Amino acid sequence: LEFYCALLNAQPMGFYTPASIVYEAMRKGVEIKNVCIVNSDKDCTIEGNAIRLGLSHVLSLGSVAAERVLAERLNSPFSTLKDFILRTALSKHQFEQLAQVGAFDCFGVSRREALWQVLSLVRQSGYELELVSASAGSELLPSMRPIDIVQSDIFGLSLSTGPHPMA
Repeated sequence: LEFYCALLNAQPMGFYTPASIVYEAMRKGVEIKNVCIVNSDKDCTIEGNAIRLGLSHVLSLGSVAAERVLAERLNSPFSTLKDFILRTALSKHQFEQLAQVGAFDCFGVSRREALWQVLSLVRQSGYELELVSASAGSELLPSMRPIDIVQSDIFGLSLSTGPHPMA
């Protein structure tokens, strides 16, 4: 575990991309957990018998935004998606990409529901009254197929913790 975690946290090394390292680790039986705004640190960490991907793997996030998320989480844990959005003040694109890669799964919402909520909440300030439920209409969203999840992961992380795209 330490070996793969160290490789994922290292600077890119030639043709060994993070995706190559993740798929090799998974082939060897190592569980790779997705990015999570509640559990992920900036870099990859070991959680029990698994490796948790770090916030630094989200392509649009960058180190400054990742540090902001961690600082806010250190002040107090994020209780809801709305709480996360209002406290971190990331860009719309960063919120969208976090939703698309499943970083908000910890709040019990699917990726599409999270994206729906992000798009409705990103325009609000903390002082506005919520007149329409952020989930209004999300029940009409179809579930993501496995290939949709892999595509979202690759678009936002350049890797996937799911099946290999060729599968």
